Amino acid sequence: MIGLSNSNTQFKNEVIILQDFERFCLDFIGNAEDKRLIRHQAYRLAILGAVIERERGKLKRLVEGGVPYGDQKMLQTLSRFQTADSEWKQLEAEHAQLKRKLFVSRIKDAEETHHG
Repeated sequence: MIGLSNSNTQFKNEVIILQDFERFCLDFIGNAEDKRLIRHQAYRLAILGAVIERERGKLKRLVEGGVPYGDQKMLQTLSRFQTADSEWKQLEAEHAQLKRKLFVSRIKDAEETHHG
């Protein structure tokens, strides 16, 4: 149980860091639609992260309880974990790409205004 508690604390700390970074990003981005999309993606990432941690905890309890790996409950839990993990990785990549695109665009705008 100690490991799970540390995992929850680490996850909460990572969410706080993510929220702080997202606030910084939103301050830097001017367009309201882009801000909405960034917020939506960050919210979805947080939700998926919570699902992943929940399913990981379920898997751990099933293994510790001696449930066979081929058991239907184990397979369903593993499938939910893998689906959420895959979605999180894809969305994380999209989110990072969007932020890079918006930052580059914003920096170019600032340079044109400064030089132009």
